Amino acid sequence: MLLQPGIIQTASREAAEAVESVLEAYRAGDVEQEAAFTDRMLQAIVQRMRDYASGGYRWTAKTFTDRGPGAQEKVLGADFMGVFSVQSPDFSVVKAFLAQAKRLEPGRALDSEELGRLKNQCDKMLQRTPDSFVFIYSRAQVIVVPAISVIAYSGGDLHALHKRRLAQFLEEHFACFIGDRFGGHLRTDTDQAIIAAMERAQVSRAFRLKAASADYIEVRSS
Repeated sequence: MLLQPGIIQTASREAAEAVESVLEAYRAGDVEQEAAFTDRMLQAIVQRMRDYASGGYRWTAKTFTDRGPGAQEKVLGADFMGVFSVQSPDFSVVKAFLAQAKRLEPGRALDSEELGRLKNQCDKMLQRTPDSFVFIYSRAQVIVVPAISVIAYSGGDLHALHKRRLAQFLEEHFACFIGDRFGGHLRTDTDQAIIAAMERAQVSRAFRLKAASADYIEVRSS
């Protein structure tokens, strides 16, 4: 059974709605740093999708955090990695993307120094995979822009770039328009592979979502 568009749209909305509580905390001033927002966002998505079921598919979710020696001292190009897999008798794929986080309100612009740092981070991600993005946190919403667009852009208002709302981005990721299948050293087909990919890409956080059809689970368990 193929993961149908309706299932994908419902699941992406579900995951994005889970982040609304994080946005509320951000607006209230309870979340001030990008790292804290990212941690809470990933946890919110994972908690919502951990036991989610829709259209004959069962979803599971998990976060990965690098707590090894020197984990806080790494020079990171990416803030986190997103991994998604689909398993059914007629469709099976595992893929990932890299993301850098940035707080920025609409109408405001990064100064040249901050924009330069972000471009450098985007360049590091793109050396690993073309499926690299910047997640922009504002009080209103989370939007996503391609890392390659940030590098090409000479202005500082990232909201001016072509963007996707979080639900739109996740829908395209679930539908396989977005995601690197083992290219760029992002092999992510097992937990151990995810941890190894995090180390290679110097990423301290990752989240994984899995969607498995009921008939696939039945065959695997029989």
